[in-house]
Amino acid sequence: MFSRVGLVRISCMFMLAAMAASVSHADTLLKITSAGSQGGNDSLSWSQKGPDQTILPASFSATTALSNSVTVGLSAPNSIISVVCTATPCSWTGTGFTSGDSLLWTSDAGNGGSGPVALTFGTNVSGAGALIQANTPGAFTAQVQLFNGATSLGSFTQASDTAGDPLYLGAVDQTGANVTQVVFSLTACSGVCTDFGVDTVAVNGSGSTSTVSVSPGSLTFPTTTVGSTSASQTVTVTNTGSTVVTISSIASSGSGASSFLIPTNSCGSTLAIGANCTFTVAFKPTTAGPLSAVILVADSASGSPQQVNVSGTGQASGSTITFTPSSVAFPTTTVGSSSAAQTVTLTNTGSTSVSLTSVTSSGANASSFIVANKTCTATLAAGASCTFSATFKPTTTGALSAVALVTDSAPGSPQSVPLSGTGQSTSVTVSLTPSSMTFATTTVGATSATQTATLTNTGTTTVNISSIASSGTNASSFLIPANGCGSTLTAGANCTFTVAFKPTAAGALSATILVADNATGSPQSISVSGTGQAAGSTVTLTPGSLTFPTTKVGSTSASQTITLTNTGSTSVSLTSGVSSGTNASSFIVANQTCTATLAAGASCHFGVTFKPTTTGPLSAVVLVTDSAVGSPQQVSLSGTGN
Repeated sequence: MFSRVGLVRISCMFMLAAMAASVSHADTLLKITSAGSQGGNDSLSWSQKGPDQTILPASFSATTALSNSVTVGLSAPNSIISVVCTATPCSWTGTGFTSGDSLLWTSDAGNGGSGPVALTFGTNVSGAGALIQANTPGAFTAQVQLFNGATSLGSFTQASDTAGDPLYLGAVDQTGANVTQVVFSLTACSGVCTDFGVDTVAVNGSGSTSTVSVSPGSLTFPTTTVGSTSASQTVTVTNTGSTVVTISSIASSGSGASSFLIPTNSCGSTLAIGANCTFTVAFKPTTAGPLSAVILVADSASGSPQQVNVSGTGQASGSTITFTPSSVAFPTTTVGSSSAAQTVTLTNTGSTSVSLTSVTSSGANASSFIVANKTCTATLAAGASCTFSATFKPTTTGALSAVALVTDSAPGSPQSVPLSGTGQSTSVTVSLTPSSMTFATTTVGATSATQTATLTNTGTTTVNISSIASSGTNASSFLIPANGCGSTLTAGANCTFTVAFKPTAAGALSATILVADNATGSPQSISVSGTGQAAGSTVTLTPGSLTFPTTKVGSTSASQTITLTNTGSTSVSLTSGVSSGTNASSFIVANQTCTATLAAGASCHFGVTFKPTTTGPLSAVVLVTDSAVGSPQQVSLSGTGN
């Protein structure tokens, strides 16, 4: 299960009257059995006392991570620092500890026995805990004691499993930083108690905090008939601080408090550090109309009482609403202009009055639909009607939609009336030519000749130009040296800008030139591409031409070889080697040994065969596209079909 290498330990029993095995503690102390529940905001690491196998005196000083001074008292000198790892040469291996941790192992029987380990803090703390394991295999019982000066605040014990695996033991004083000393020891072992190891100590420092979080912070319930109860919703209370929280009460408050119930509550009177509990809230409206309240969680944490806002709408039994028309479609309207208003009628078709809360536009395009001229008041009697109007004022082009949202006390609230319309451009149109630019192969760092783009206002109103810039993966390789386009372009006018290629790397590069404006289809774009070649990159193709013997149509000649040699001083990127030209289909390029990169001085080969598709003289070329000067290189091909 575990072993410690390189340490000689002599078993002993120990007698320590001040550390009797009986468990006692004040009501203010809380036993901790996991590091997560400790909630420490500080720690004491043994690595500060030296590397693996460091021998320690009977008393020494240490410092916590937050600079709290600690005096460590042992029963005798010759305790040792042991580093956990999975195999030698580390001095400790075993389950339960993290590889790389430094443990303090108490001195052996010949040097005073197996403890205790007493930590005396320079500044009071509210608790501490650590992972503990006895050196002798088998079950053991660990003890933690807390003191304020000479006064014992109490103690706890914890038994390990039968295998004697490490256990976590700690304690917290719930009333605050009253602890001056924490003592760890063993009270029982399977056989004779020997020395024991203490891992990094988690400390609840004097800066311990009492905080809780409540989630969610608000609950909205669906419209519910008066006297009926909605489905419950759950709220979680979590102790996010480093002290135990006392919970006094959880109750609804406010004008609508009687309509919000708390059917279940798993939160007791205390909530441990890191723990959480839940309660549920249900909506049982006592009257029709909008209702709201707050659920108050009264506790000992800062910010108490915590609160959850709750709301819902009560509906009278038998209340119903209808809309005429049930949806509204507007005609196509120019962006920024307003359509004629259309009227929607609400009718209370039920047997009881309905409370109306609001009528608003809602949805992704709500800003394009204006709801106004409402004749509806806070209450709509049974059989009565009221109206509101909707107007379409598109903020952008294209198909737009939203809803008129009616919140009331009737079933299904909020009800919605779909609204739709299409926004059209105000004749702001442009053309950008050319649609693409291809630049000649250019040495990396050099700048090509420029090419010119023309932007023309083909509409009837002035175009506003926001920016002209390159975009995409290789945007930095395409420059705009000159820009004759200002911020506006009047109807019928045009302007120009130039684009140059300055490759930042060898190989095929591409980007997009984007013209951002207020015209339809913005941004306008030009696709740009070019190949960067490394400085000093040159290749040769041999032979410069291939002539095939006269070959019967459909038959295949013997293969002839083309050799590609990198005659430059840098590697060359190869993109493709293909046949091209009018009779390209009669010449087959195959058996290539060329890969994506050809090193300086290296060669590779293409095999070419002639398979005429028709009679008579036929010709084509082999094109080799690469990053070298003069790309694409070519070899002339010819043959006669019969």
